[in-house]
Amino acid sequence: MVKGKRGGARQAEPAAHRETRSPSGHVARHDPTIAGMPIFTVQPRGRKAAEAWDRNEGRFERTDWLPVHNDTRFDEGNVEIRLSYPVWLSEMHESVLLGCLVLAGRIPPARREFSPRVVPLATVSRSDERSASGRRDDRIVISTTAYALLEASGLAITGPNYKSLPEVLEDLFQIRYVYRGGSEERGGGTELFNFEVEAGGRLRIWLSERLSRIFYTDAVPQIARFVSIDMAERSRLKGEMARLLHRYLSVVVWQGEKARPFYPDTLLAQVYRDPPEDRKAKFRRREGLCKALEQIAALDGWEIEMDSGRNDARFLVTRHRNRFADQSEDVPAGEGGDA
Repeated sequence: MVKGKRGGARQAEPAAHRETRSPSGHVARHDPTIAGMPIFTVQPRGRKAAEAWDRNEGRFERTDWLPVHNDTRFDEGNVEIRLSYPVWLSEMHESVLLGCLVLAGRIPPARREFSPRVVPLATVSRSDERSASGRRDDRIVISTTAYALLEASGLAITGPNYKSLPEVLEDLFQIRYVYRGGSEERGGGTELFNFEVEAGGRLRIWLSERLSRIFYTDAVPQIARFVSIDMAERSRLKGEMARLLHRYLSVVVWQGEKARPFYPDTLLAQVYRDPPEDRKAKFRRREGLCKALEQIAALDGWEIEMDSGRNDARFLVTRHRNRFADQSEDVPAGEGGDA
């Protein structure tokens, strides 16, 4: 649970925590820049939901320009990326995208299928199928079923989820990204994700080069940096806020670092698109935030305390090391940490 701050040294993680980690087949590798963008949010529910949906129909927004985390994928410095996305993307959309990344990670390197380059990639580096260094720059293809995708996404295998899945995939297809170097924009928008339904109902899913690159590390470890989202942990969380916060904290809290502080408004901005309308709504959101953090704190390997010794309380978040380490330019590969 979320506890008040206590004095004294923090105890080491019990051995049982390390032994009960999720198998790697349930971990989603994710690009640290994309994963840090709050494009998936808690969506309105109840009697006001219809009005909100009407207001947001067809509405797209763009993220700020964010620096691409350095790796040998780019030969130029100061490269930035931004996304264009529909504002109605929810926690289910994020779960399905993460499920695709789980499935991509389950494909052994020798069995990976790469799609031919159908359209020029909007990248800063070379966009031919195989670069001079022997690195693949095209897209990883996933062949799967609706059942397997829902399972990998941590979603219930129910009729409503089966019914919603095609629309969710269509919405994910509408996410576009573009690079720039300095003030110059490079190329047109490239879809982050694409798919088709084959005869018999099987799904073929293409990951963009931006997402595909994080799976090249088996052959050339320095090519890509990634963060890991434990989907078995995520599946134990109840409610959109808890699952969205789990992704965010998995990205920004390094494994093994000292407790990192967060103000409530910082965390709420990651899961709600607009600020609350009144004080009562703000109170309800903060109450929901505490309950969501209590769920995350109950997971093995997480520790969350409340520091109430200031005018505005802060949450101190610690993520203990586990064997499914993330790769970051600040931390050697295999030692954990987030970019």
